[in-house]
Amino acid sequence: MTKVFNRVLSIGALCFLINCRDRNDYVLLTHSDIKKEYEIDTLERYPEKGLYLVGTTVNHAFGKFDFYYSIIKTRQGHKDLVYAIKDNRFWPRTSKEYISLVKPYPQSQWGWFCLHNNKAGNDLPGMDKILDTLNATKPKDNFIQETNGYIRFYLNGTIVKSLNYGHFITKFKDINFDSLDYNLYQLKGDSLVIVSMNGNDLLEQREGIFFVPPPGYGLIAKFNKQEIYSTIDSVSKLSSVPGIIKIKAIE
Repeated sequence: MTKVFNRVLSIGALCFLINCRDRNDYVLLTHSDIKKEYEIDTLERYPEKGLYLVGTTVNHAFGKFDFYYSIIKTRQGHKDLVYAIKDNRFWPRTSKEYISLVKPYPQSQWGWFCLHNNKAGNDLPGMDKILDTLNATKPKDNFIQETNGYIRFYLNGTIVKSLNYGHFITKFKDINFDSLDYNLYQLKGDSLVIVSMNGNDLLEQREGIFFVPPPGYGLIAKFNKQEIYSTIDSVSKLSSVPGIIKIKAIE
């Protein structure tokens, strides 16, 4: 994989910037270049299709930087193509089905939330007891961190194990909660019920324990990941690459 990216950078691959306009119902893919000094971190791999979703960091003076997603498409006998999801107003986020634009943290989050009088807090019932038990039984060289019900075990700064608050309070002991469809869920007994198909409705709730899978609340617009990948794959086969491609947001 490193060789792929080194080759992409060394040949000055094409870069397509997805720039969100004033309206959030579409994005434009605009032809550009990628520079060698950009830092690339692989997020998802589809080697059978020659597609890679990566995080792209562009460093500036005084510690400032830009971050956005890029999609690299490798092509035999041709320069590799790179599409970058870029909008300086919003933050990119990938999830099961979507690549989304969201508000900056903390206006945008996902996971478990306990609401009291329309206010979301981090006081998830039973979480302190869960963490005490895990800390008492974990390997000595592991460090545990919890955020919004996501419990991660670290070893030398690397995540070696992940658990979810839902594994302890619901009947779903083995489910990947991030694989749930994008809805707003509420805990009822040991099950989850859908209270809204829009995670942004979380802060409109009054009382209860709720779960929002990625991309979470604070969502600005979401785009079908497979549509983006298919578009990139199709464009890569053209002899002349179009200057602008429009991708429509999902309602």
